[in-house]
Amino acid sequence: MTSDLRLDYVVQSGPLKGLGIAWANASLRNDVASQHDIDENWLILLYSISLR
Repeated sequence: MTSDLRLDYVVQSGPLKGLGIAWANASLRNDVASQHDIDENWLILLYSISLR
């Protein structure tokens, strides 16, 4: 069984305008005893800039 979740937020105004934070979670569950379950959590910082 696999489960994935991602939440994103981008600041819309103020001095941190364009700064984004994302949290991603992934889980993998195995029914086979010789294989391990996997859990991953990622915290991602994003920043958008205009190239014009």
